[in-house]
Amino acid sequence: MREFSNRAAPSLPLDCFAAAQCRETAEILELGGRAYRRVDRQHTSLGAYSPRLTPSKLATIINFPPQRVRELVKHDPMTGPNNHPPSRPPDIWDQLEHHFGGPWPVFGLFWIIYQPLLFLDYALREAPTLDAVLRPSIGVLVVSLWFARGPRWLVLLSLHSLAAVLAARYFLGPVSPAQVGLAVLPGAVTAIVAAAACRLLLQEIVNVRVSQVPTGIGGGVFGALCGAAVAGAIEHWMVPGARAFLANLSELTVEHTLGALATGPAALTWLHERRLRAPELELRSKRELAWLALATMAPVLAGAWLLRGPNSSLLPLPVVSGPALLLASLRLPPRWATTLAGAFVMSFSLLAASRQAPYSVADPAVRIGLQQMLAGIFLVVPLVLSVGVAQQRMTLSRLRLEQSRLQAYVKSMADADERTRRSVAVDLHDGIGQTLAGMQMMLDSALRRPPDAIPPLLGELAGRLREVQDHTRRLITDLSPPGLYDLGLGAGLSWLSLRMREQNGLSVQLTCRVDESALSLEARVLAFKLVRELLRNVVRHSGVLEASVIAEGDDRVLRLSVSDKGCGFDGQARQAAFAGDQFGLWSITERIREFGGQLQVDSAPGRGARFDMEIPLGQG
Repeated sequence: MREFSNRAAPSLPLDCFAAAQCRETAEILELGGRAYRRVDRQHTSLGAYSPRLTPSKLATIINFPPQRVRELVKHDPMTGPNNHPPSRPPDIWDQLEHHFGGPWPVFGLFWIIYQPLLFLDYALREAPTLDAVLRPSIGVLVVSLWFARGPRWLVLLSLHSLAAVLAARYFLGPVSPAQVGLAVLPGAVTAIVAAAACRLLLQEIVNVRVSQVPTGIGGGVFGALCGAAVAGAIEHWMVPGARAFLANLSELTVEHTLGALATGPAALTWLHERRLRAPELELRSKRELAWLALATMAPVLAGAWLLRGPNSSLLPLPVVSGPALLLASLRLPPRWATTLAGAFVMSFSLLAASRQAPYSVADPAVRIGLQQMLAGIFLVVPLVLSVGVAQQRMTLSRLRLEQSRLQAYVKSMADADERTRRSVAVDLHDGIGQTLAGMQMMLDSALRRPPDAIPPLLGELAGRLREVQDHTRRLITDLSPPGLYDLGLGAGLSWLSLRMREQNGLSVQLTCRVDESALSLEARVLAFKLVRELLRNVVRHSGVLEASVIAEGDDRVLRLSVSDKGCGFDGQARQAAFAGDQFGLWSITERIREFGGQLQVDSAPGRGARFDMEIPLGQG
């Protein structure tokens, strides 16, 4: 175990974002001041939230006059001063309140959407006393409670209770306490339990993944089961002649689950802010959307007029609309596919519940069960397909981006190798080569001189030879740090700190407490290169001349920490796309990832930067 402590060097923390976007941002600003939107779309294709830039931050990054940046951005309607989101992604409900100017307009919007859906719940029943095929109001209430926080739940549930009582009085006339309980409590319990379950199981929706769909459906089924249990208990204890509890439980569970699936996914995908930031989730063609919507809904509209006879059947409707809905699931973003699926299922169910012709199946429970089976298929399949296709598109986009990164990285490595070769060649030619040529000329001159004139020439030759030795030693030191391979990481980092002070004036506070016997050659070289790269970035970007390097470890892991108190950078943008031949933090991250390690970045503008790395030992 060795400890080295040297006062020697940092400079600038790596401003990955500045290095990657400097050139492109400057060009965009000159062309029209739209850097915010351009940079955001480029970053978020990786699946990470990246806040937009402020004018002062842009001015600092690109060394541009701040006033000029503000003028360019001020006159851009896409990037005006009121369009900058905060440094962290706000909640969706907060975004709605900000967009509509407060919480009460959002509650008003909820009422406008929710009240007609409650009326639709009753319209989807063949008779007011029978079960509905589905209850679409539940999906909107589940999503609203999912995104709402704190006391907003009480307001939403109060609005639900009021709207449910109004709908019950409109369709049923004077209502008893049992009917009020059946109108209010089952839907509220279903929404509360489903929202809590989804919030627990899907704590943060940051990616479009088809694996999330079964989890979300499972949360909805659990909530529907609880709501159905409440409804069954009310009917069993307060309504004379009610059905058996278990039969009622299964039927109501399906009803509530299909209601959540009819409107919940559409509301979820429309509200989620990711659709605004991922190009793969944007609508590609409005004309295609119009044709697919027409092909999906036209059979239902035609059936409302044509299928009225006593021998008519509604089964041709899903057969005709099914292919169009399937194509929509493959071609449209999830928000549009789920919207079309929900609209078709609700329209078909409404047509089936309101038809005047005699039913071919006399038992209403069997009829409702058949309709629920069709509704479930036409709700779940488009949801799974659309999310799966969107996930595939985003994955391919990320793969293409990573491929372009790797190609550019390989090119930069080849260019760096060529520059190194050229630098070594120039050093050999201008340094050692020129000195050896001068020594050859002195020897030729000594052969033509008398013996008494040779000793001074030999002394000069000895001096030239020492210069060649010193130059060769420096060249070898640059190519292979002394002590790193023979003495260990501590000796290599100690030499590096002295080297940074001599060449760049960077003072590095070095602390090294590692077990050299546990470090493989690969781990030692990787750690040295990482520290050297980060110290060079300190010199280039941080604006200070002091840095701290800490190396600690045991027989399992090597921990490295490089920090400075310079200008810092936006840590949220560390996964920024690259520009030109500057890779910065991305290349460092890739090196550590290939070795099985981890990198954590803690930085903010004006607060310096800290890079914590963990390199597992015993593997390479």
